[in-house]
Amino acid sequence: MSITLVVVAAVACGILDRLRGSEAHGTLRAIGTLIVGSILTMLAAGDYTPFAMVGAFLWWLGEKPGWGAPMGMYFGSKPKSNHDYEKWQITDRLKKDRRLAVAVRGLMWGLPMLVLYSWVPQVVIIPPAMAIAFVLACEIGSRIESWWITEFLRGLLCAVFVALMASQVHW
Repeated sequence: MSITLVVVAAVACGILDRLRGSEAHGTLRAIGTLIVGSILTMLAAGDYTPFAMVGAFLWWLGEKPGWGAPMGMYFGSKPKSNHDYEKWQITDRLKKDRRLAVAVRGLMWGLPMLVLYSWVPQVVIIPPAMAIAFVLACEIGSRIESWWITEFLRGLLCAVFVALMASQVHW
């Protein structure tokens, strides 16, 4: 896969992740999420794969659990009661450690992609790539106090990490 295509794909993932987090129409947001899933599947595979549409659905599925509470902690929001945390934040550590919480949430987002492992083994890099991208994007975005930059960076960095890791491992 050419560097130009990887750059275009990474920027597209950033824009579409931001769109997904915006107030855009629900259908448009869903389409953006599905496109990101198919792009990440193809970046992991290193080329077009007929499983890209399955990857799109799996990425959409992984997006479903919430992450507003841990991401909000980066921007000064503190949950006031146990009802303000996400349902998956079941331990005190996940409730108090914002880096761990967004890293776990990134892993959760990418985990459904492992269903494709038998056909596209490179998808194993997607959950850790999303975990790392989520933490870095939140760290950078909160320092410049921009939620939208955080979402853009999350999509961009995830795509870059997937492309870099896929190109370094000989399957």
